[in-house]
Amino acid sequence: MSSHDKQPLIPFSSQGAKIALIVGLAAAVISACCCLGAGLAVITWGRDLHRTALNSLLPSAGLNQPVRDERIAFTVHGVRCGLDALDGLFSSQAATGQFCLVELSASNLGTRRLTISDAAQRAVLSSGRICAADTVAGLIANGDRQVFPSDLRPGRSVTGLIVFDIPRGTGIHRLELHESTSSGGVRVTPR
Repeated sequence: MSSHDKQPLIPFSSQGAKIALIVGLAAAVISACCCLGAGLAVITWGRDLHRTALNSLLPSAGLNQPVRDERIAFTVHGVRCGLDALDGLFSSQAATGQFCLVELSASNLGTRRLTISDAAQRAVLSSGRICAADTVAGLIANGDRQVFPSDLRPGRSVTGLIVFDIPRGTGIHRLELHESTSSGGVRVTPR
């Protein structure tokens, strides 16, 4: 054997092995803490951050400004809150908190029939709470005629009231309107 074939042996040091083990364990603990912290941050703030990020990307409008979600153009004409009850021709309903009536038009800009429903519409309060429309109260507010859901042929529009039952002492911060429950939606600020 030549001198090139023999490799010098590196002496094993138990002190070096202990230091390497301690450094490795410390790195593993720090990595686990970082992952745990990131996971807790996502659980704690993730949903709100995700909702805020998505809402900032939605098309938005104010009163009497048309805004389009897929094949439906929405125009909110007015919002009136503070009603304790609604009385119709054949029925009446008391609010749990207060009723807010949202007058809006929906126009089918597509090439096929679409169904527009109040069940896909949401009111967002200043607290961030999201409220669904009250379909029964909407029937009463629209003179006991069914406006929503409405089957719209291409080029047709419907105008009516969507009703939200929200807590007293609060108001609607914005509306989130959708062609359907699975569409991206648009925002309307009723001020």
